[in-house]
Amino acid sequence: MSSAIRYRLFIGYRLSAIRDHSMPAIAQSVSWWCFVPERLTPNVFVRAVADADYIAVDLVPPEYFSLVADHGLKIAAIAGHGSLTVGLNKRDQHARIKKEIEAKIVNAVRYGIPNLICFSGNRDGLADNEGGEITAEELALLVPLAEREGITLILELLNSKVGHPDYQADHTARGVCANVWRGRRHSHSRSGTPRTVESTGSRATARLRQALSRPRSGED
Repeated sequence: MSSAIRYRLFIGYRLSAIRDHSMPAIAQSVSWWCFVPERLTPNVFVRAVADADYIAVDLVPPEYFSLVADHGLKIAAIAGHGSLTVGLNKRDQHARIKKEIEAKIVNAVRYGIPNLICFSGNRDGLADNEGGEITAEELALLVPLAEREGITLILELLNSKVGHPDYQADHTARGVCANVWRGRRHSHSRSGTPRTVESTGSRATARLRQALSRPRSGED
């Protein structure tokens, strides 16, 4: 499956917070970056997502929050801080990250966004045990800030063997630390490397393609 049409299946996310009782047990959302701007304009993408009966989009740029809401969609998650490669496993970044997450919490409450995504950052020579401890240490301080507003902090797990070299939180075991934080659930290969759920991803792509193929007048 092409990386341009991958999407995020939020099994571990608190999508129940934005799903009404008529929705299926597993709610799905679509990632903005997979389609915009390389494949679609924001307006065409958001309309297609709504037409395909998804309930949410994730990683929406702030300037498009209102566009998503206007189409009856929710925002499942946004990045809590920058950056993917320089993150929570660096103590000298903790003050910056705390300030960024505090600002994102305000936006999340305003727009009803239940999840903020956090990043471990790259190893840069840091041992996994030490990096995990530093990451958990900072999350332990951030969690109360989020909990007060009903926001969940989610650690992004990425494949360091494919696509994100040297990223530290690259295994489920590194995404769980004394119940301080929640990691995203993945299927795993025998080697323990996170991988995409291909069959479900293909169905999601088919739904979007079907919605995009519907005739519509006045397309942007």
